[in-house]
Amino acid sequence: MESLHTLLEKVTQAQELINSKRPFEGNSLIQLQKYYKCETTWASNALEGNTINLNETQMILEHGITVRGHTLKEIYECTGHGNAYDYMFEAIQKKEIDETYIKKLHYLFAKDIKDIPCPGEYRDVSKTFVTISGSEYACPDYEQVPEKMAEFIDWAHNVRSAMHPVEYAAEAHRRFVYIHPFPDGNGRVARLLMNTVLLQEHYMPVLIRPDQRNSYVKSLENGRIYPGGFDIFIAERELEQQTRFIKLLNMEVPQNIREEKSNKTKPDKCSI
Repeated sequence: MESLHTLLEKVTQAQELINSKRPFEGNSLIQLQKYYKCETTWASNALEGNTINLNETQMILEHGITVRGHTLKEIYECTGHGNAYDYMFEAIQKKEIDETYIKKLHYLFAKDIKDIPCPGEYRDVSKTFVTISGSEYACPDYEQVPEKMAEFIDWAHNVRSAMHPVEYAAEAHRRFVYIHPFPDGNGRVARLLMNTVLLQEHYMPVLIRPDQRNSYVKSLENGRIYPGGFDIFIAERELEQQTRFIKLLNMEVPQNIREEKSNKTKPDKCSI
């Protein structure tokens, strides 16, 4: 496994190469946004057990077609994530995150899902039994959530300029998930939050495929003791997306920034 320092050097160099082709404007920008909307929505939902596949996700998001064989909850998870994804792009220019933005992400994702009470609001006394899937650690009590989230936002403001954007995005994801402020949908909001930070800093949005779920959950769980392991996992995913995007630009990926072939399974592709 490569060190975090080495990986961050690679993603910095890869991003410099991508930035040399900026700005992305007009129809090219629209197509790229649609491309990542389809993939990130499918992957983020699939990580949580949603069975809608990539092609079906595209049909729902781009054509409003309700596919057979899926529950309304799965359909609304798809459309809700798509709405939150669109809102994410509205925050790119702000170069900051706050509680209002985080609550709006959750509201847009959860507002049509009946199983999630009070979309956009932190869990309260009626929603105290909240667990992190695959974790042996307990979430903070609901009474601690407002204080924990205020501390999270303070941390986010204070350290941003001192950290590499990819490391900062990974840490924001990890810290937010450990708080688990909402009754449900925390993982999807965490990944949207992470990608908000990356897009604000002109990096590529991270895609965590379903076949990477075990590594993702394990590194997130172990991050309480060894935070660097989760940072490395996210840096690897960033480099994967940068490499794909460089190829989409019909550019050669330099040998010195090519990612290690530790994840050989190729992701499905969403047509653009």
